[in-house]
Amino acid sequence: MIMKYGGVYIPNLANDGKYGIGQYRFPRNYELNGKSFTIEADGKTYDLAFTCRERAQLDGKACDYESLKLEKDTYFVRLGQDIAVINVEQCLATLILGDTFVYGAFKGPDGKLPAARHARAGDDMTDTKIRWVLGPNKYVNQEYIGGAKVRTAWSKNTVMIGNGMKSFRDNWEAAAEDYDDLPYTAVKITEPMYLVEIKGGVREGVCAPKGTNRIVTLQDYERMMLVGCVFGEGFEPVMITGYAKFLD
Repeated sequence: MIMKYGGVYIPNLANDGKYGIGQYRFPRNYELNGKSFTIEADGKTYDLAFTCRERAQLDGKACDYESLKLEKDTYFVRLGQDIAVINVEQCLATLILGDTFVYGAFKGPDGKLPAARHARAGDDMTDTKIRWVLGPNKYVNQEYIGGAKVRTAWSKNTVMIGNGMKSFRDNWEAAAEDYDDLPYTAVKITEPMYLVEIKGGVREGVCAPKGTNRIVTLQDYERMMLVGCVFGEGFEPVMITGYAKFLD
């Protein structure tokens, strides 16, 4: 938190409801720059090329991209409004193209195509109850309650009052009643790592941007870390990174 002399707060992105949840975000990763992949899945091919540090092409269609690296050789990539999770070592890739999940593979240095694929996680997430901390006093609680539903509650947002002075609401903790049961899809990337898409809106006055309607995250339960992206109407996608705390 940056302060002026005399203890007067300087507003910064951490105090903004739109950007604050991106405060812990890892730096952008550019290791995919110049690389290309021909991803094969269910008899179809998808040509993905990273043409520069900020632009990519998927099947010849250009888009902007952002890449975050969660672990060695595993990348979470936003391709415009779509998502790719690429594991270079395993030569596997999962794409979320609109509402479609694509579980694919690409040839490695030996020219062979792996037989393995990422797959739906089934009930793996059920009974997981966790808090993902995205910034100071900014977090989301997730309780996977079964039936492909996740009970989701965001911390309340901060507010600015008087002459730019910063104040918290009386209680920024997410109250027990401030949750919504939202549909989710989970894909097992590795044994402790899952790609999770949650669809649904957020309540007024929480730290997620107003207009949020979709959250896609790559959750690592070995390192207890998360990277992902928040999508919605009225704002640009927000890339996020968080660390985890299991809840009782």
